[in-house]
Amino acid sequence: MRHEKINAEKIKEIFNYKEYEFFDEKVNIICIRNDNFGFTEYEDLLIVCDALDCKTYNVTSEPSYWLQNPKYNIDDAVLVPGQYIDSWEYDEGQLKQCKPVDVWKTIGDDVKIVEGNFGLNIHYPGNEIIESNLTSSVMFKNRTDYTEFLDFIDRSLEIGDTKFTLTLLEEEDLEGSNVIEE
Repeated sequence: MRHEKINAEKIKEIFNYKEYEFFDEKVNIICIRNDNFGFTEYEDLLIVCDALDCKTYNVTSEPSYWLQNPKYNIDDAVLVPGQYIDSWEYDEGQLKQCKPVDVWKTIGDDVKIVEGNFGLNIHYPGNEIIESNLTSSVMFKNRTDYTEFLDFIDRSLEIGDTKFTLTLLEEEDLEGSNVIEE
């Protein structure tokens, strides 16, 4: 998914259409899952906006091990698109899941939507390899982007915001919109 410039007004239009909340006074974290549900690429897009700025980053939100082994029953958790208000908090250099979210999970021979805490994080994997991503954690492609993303988080922490909202959209949600201007 290519990106050049983010149009915050169009993001607000999509949020209004989907009845999601756009925060004017705190950071907005939006992940757009690419239609090519692939397990070894950083093909998804993360958009972070606050009152001062909007930036985009290449990330992955796809659990590679689950995609390769869909009957894996222990740690598979694929985040269901939606808005998860105040469901992440900053801890030990990353945003960690702190409230229940909806995921697709393999149960027996079926994939069902379940709610719970699954250890989904927003982070830079460091020495981890993308192929080992067991859950729908959002992983940044490089440390520089992640450090810049954390600048947004730091600005929020400085004004007392300790909880963060992730909105997961799918690429099809952008059809007909100009959220990403090329």
